Amino acid sequence: MNFSLSAEQARVQNLSRELAREAFSGRAAGYDFEAQVPADNLADLRSYGLLGLVIGRDVGGAGGGIQGEDPLAYLLALEQIAQVCLATSHCLQVHCHAAHYIDQTGTQAQRERILGNVIANGALMTTLGSEPGRTARGARNQTTALSTNVGWQLDGVKNYATLASASKYLLVLADCESEVGQVITGPAGESFVAGERVALAVEVASQGVSFVEGSWDPLGMRAAVSPTVTFEQCSVPWANTIGASNTHFTGHWSVKADLGFAAQYIGAAEGILQRAFSAINRRGTADDAHAQRHLGRLRFAIDGARGLLYRAAWLWTQSDEVAAAQASLGAKHQAIDVAQQLLDVVVQIVGPSHFGAASDLARQYRDLRFLTMREHLDRTAAQVGKELLQTPTKGASQAALKVLEHGA
Repeated sequence: MNFSLSAEQARVQNLSRELAREAFSGRAAGYDFEAQVPADNLADLRSYGLLGLVIGRDVGGAGGGIQGEDPLAYLLALEQIAQVCLATSHCLQVHCHAAHYIDQTGTQAQRERILGNVIANGALMTTLGSEPGRTARGARNQTTALSTNVGWQLDGVKNYATLASASKYLLVLADCESEVGQVITGPAGESFVAGERVALAVEVASQGVSFVEGSWDPLGMRAAVSPTVTFEQCSVPWANTIGASNTHFTGHWSVKADLGFAAQYIGAAEGILQRAFSAINRRGTADDAHAQRHLGRLRFAIDGARGLLYRAAWLWTQSDEVAAAQASLGAKHQAIDVAQQLLDVVVQIVGPSHFGAASDLARQYRDLRFLTMREHLDRTAAQVGKELLQTPTKGASQAALKVLEHGA
C-alpha cells in the first residue's frame, strides 16, 4: 500500500484544514453555547463541494466513500474538521453515510432525484437507526413500516438523530409489517419480508414527522443537534424505498460507518493534543519530564491509530470485504482507546486552569468525551476475537461478517 496522498486527497485535506481553521474555529463556541446546528459551516461545506464527497461522479459527486473509488478522501475531511469542531465533523459524517448508502443501493432514478438534490441544492440527510431502549445494530426495530397500496405507513420513535432538524431527507430504518401475509410485493415486483429491515428516504416536511422539543441538551456535542424524532402514520411512497429487504443489515452498513467515527476520534484527539502543546508552553512546564513523557506517548498513539485508519481505508479497495471490515473495527477500536488515553491524561499535564467552561479546550474535551460514551471497547474486542477463533484460516466467510456486525 502507498501512504502518499493522491492529488485529490491532498486537495480535500488542505481545503478541509483551511475551512476548519479559518472559518469553523471562530464559530464553534457560539454554536456550542446555543446548541445550534452549525448552519454556516454546513453552507461552506456545500459551497466547496464537500457534501458530495461520497456521491458517484455520474450524478455530480466526487465518487468517494467506503465502496466508491476513493474511501480515504472523505475521511481526511472528517479528520481535519474534527481537530477544530467535532460537532461539524459529525454532521458531515452522518450526511455522508446516508448519501453513500443511497448512492450504492438506490436505483438510478433515486440517485438522480435525491442525490442530485444534494449536489444542486445542498440538501442534507442523516440515517435514523437508534431508538430509545435499544441500539441501532442487530436487534429488531420498534419503528415499523406497514405496507399500503401506495408504499408504507411509518410509525415509531428514533433518537440520537444527528442533523435531522436541518435535513431534507431522513434515511429511516424500520421493520416491515404486512396485514396480508409474510411477503410484501412492491409495484415493480420487488419482495420485502415481514420482520426484516427496510430503509426509507423520508422527507422531513412529510405529514406525521415531528421533533420532540427539548430532547437535546447534552454535556457535549451540543452543536451536533440530535433530537428525538417521532413518526405517526407517516406515508412514504414506494419510490422512496432504498434497497431491497434487509439490505442495510446484510450489506453490513453499520460496520461501513466505523471508519467515519475513527476519523473523527483521531482528528479530535489531534486537536486537543495541539492545544495541550500550546498550553504547556504558556504554562512554562515544557521542561517537565512527566509532561514530556505523556505527550510523546500520545503522539505515538495518535499516529499509530491514524496508520490503522489509512490502512483500513485502503483495504476497502481490495477484494476481501471481511478483512476490510475487521480492519475498520480495529481502527475504530484503536481510535477510541487513544481518545480515552488522551482524555485521562491531558488534564493532569495541562492543568485545570486551561479548562474554563467557555474555553475551546474545554469544549473539545467535552465533545470527545461525549461522543465516545456510547462505545463499547471490550465488547468489540471480544467479538473480533470470537471471529478470529471461529475463522482460523485466511479468507473468511459471510458468517464472520455477521459476527463483526453484531459486535460493532
